[in-house]
Amino acid sequence: LPLCLSVCLPACLPAPSVQASLRPGQEESIIMSVESGAGRTALLLGATGATGRHVLSELLSRPGWSRVVAVGRRPADAGENPGAAKLENVVVEDLASPGVELDAAKLGKIDVFFNCIGTTRANAGGADSFYAVEVTTSEKVAKAAKQAGAKQALVVSAMGAAPNRSVAPKWFHPLFYGKCMGLKEHALLSQSFEQVSIFRPGMLHRGMNDRPVEKYLFFLPSIKVQDLATAMVNVAENPANEPVTIIEGNGKIRTHL
Repeated sequence: LPLCLSVCLPACLPAPSVQASLRPGQEESIIMSVESGAGRTALLLGATGATGRHVLSELLSRPGWSRVVAVGRRPADAGENPGAAKLENVVVEDLASPGVELDAAKLGKIDVFFNCIGTTRANAGGADSFYAVEVTTSEKVAKAAKQAGAKQALVVSAMGAAPNRSVAPKWFHPLFYGKCMGLKEHALLSQSFEQVSIFRPGMLHRGMNDRPVEKYLFFLPSIKVQDLATAMVNVAENPANEPVTIIEGNGKIRTHL
């Protein structure tokens, strides 16, 4: 129920303002990177998760990507994907822990950062651990991605994300969840990437990996994690003419398929 409420509750505050266009030179910089014949390099956080594994598959399968660097506590598996040779794993014990940082030098040159990390309060072990996984880890990897040269960044957030929510007690997860999602978005925005795309889906359909609340509420409109992943990669390959794009709701996400 808490997850359902956090997905269904509208944002308590308006979305952050979005500038009308990129600063001079930014759009050209991103487009030149997209059209480069050598292919681009992606940094993927959350490659073993429900959405991240499909983003990984998309990136490995498409010719426009020459390297995919997956960061996590355990290595990502490319399976029998024909582009498996493009996968590079950077295993870091626990980025959510204080004092543990991601060395940007280990990443090589990065063009695009995909943040697909996600957990539940129960799996994380409580509110503080949930915050550490969702927000602290996002901050550390976003910083490293920027240092490695990334110009674009994309993140999976959620409807109702509100970084400035003043009332978000840890004991009431729907409000706490929404604030954490907003801070997860801010982790990317604070790095001043040239282009940031924020995906705020509603209910997700993970197939056999559906969370309990998603199984109970199967009758509500949802989007398959495969479709969310495809939309993310499509947006990365066709960057918006705005420094920040917020794609909120499953219907709007589907327009990028």
